[in-house]
Amino acid sequence: MATTRRSLLQSEIGGSPSHNDPGRELFEACRNGDLNKVKKLVNCHNVNSKDTAGRKSSPLHFAAGFGRKDVVEHLLECGASVHAKDDGGLIPLHNACSFGHAEVVQLLLRSGGDANARDNWNYTPLHEAAIKGKIDVCI
Repeated sequence: MATTRRSLLQSEIGGSPSHNDPGRELFEACRNGDLNKVKKLVNCHNVNSKDTAGRKSSPLHFAAGFGRKDVVEHLLECGASVHAKDDGGLIPLHNACSFGHAEVVQLLLRSGGDANARDNWNYTPLHEAAIKGKIDVCI
């Protein structure tokens, strides 16, 4: 089951937002770390929107999973929820831990991210980091 779960997480983070999604530009800007574009596109109405493709990730899921610290900071300032869950039950902290983005992990934790949150497979963010050998995140 762990292999299936990891494959799902990797495909969700590595995938592209749906071309039919009205927020596609925002999700792509978050994934690519384009802070200027994010600043132009994000507002209080779409900061917690969900991608209509994949696992219904929020902009913060994309930014955290790709280690885009500046974008994560801006999204948090705009009211992004550190507790937002995708269809797999993952919060943005799971994504940051899974890919070893220690600075983003620290930022999410300082912003109220739940280190004990469990996804649909009962994994915590620490499980994500440990399974993938992301030692900097585990310390």
